[in-house]
Amino acid sequence: MFNVGENVFLRKITMILTGRVVATYDTYIELDNASWIADTGRYANAVRSGEFSEVEPYPDNLVVKVPLGDLVDGFVAPWPLPRTQK
Repeated sequence: MFNVGENVFLRKITMILTGRVVATYDTYIELDNASWIADTGRYANAVRSGEFSEVEPYPDNLVVKVPLGDLVDGFVAPWPLPRTQK
């Protein structure tokens, strides 16, 4: 689905995550430099620009395992990953 090294935006049933893919498996992927996007603001503007209203970054170099079973959609992010809390 995604390739190692890609920056991704993942919309899941209950949350949105961004991060860099470090490993892929059949049922989940692993991300580092990950952030939980608590509020996108205007969605179309956010996915176009990569600017979000609320960002909660995971600690640097923490690998986050993300199950794919409840993935709504996702894409390779064309902008730098959001890593500043706001």
